[in-house]
Amino acid sequence: DLLLLDEPFAALDSVTRRHLIEDLHHLWAGRSPRPAIVFVTHDVEEAVYLAGRTIVLDAVSGQVAMARPTPGVVPRPTGWRADPDYRETVENLAAALAHAMPDRVA
Repeated sequence: DLLLLDEPFAALDSVTRRHLIEDLHHLWAGRSPRPAIVFVTHDVEEAVYLAGRTIVLDAVSGQVAMARPTPGVVPRPTGWRADPDYRETVENLAAALAHAMPDRVA
């Protein structure tokens, strides 16, 4: 099974988004076998929380600029967003994303 999701929560308020992310986690964790999910997002924290592996694409070439497993178990335990591993991974992914994007004119 494969589930493709392209920015499914982008237009939602933060409370609804967080509830739906938790719902998606529980639905995925409850399936056997667990389906592969390709989840496109521009929200770094959302990516790190949901992913077992994160991939950053170069904005110009479309090539993989970074691919890395996300630390910790999936589905995430309650309170994982406060874990130092989560914060460090968010910071590293944000830096890789900034590096993969071309310079922007202010």
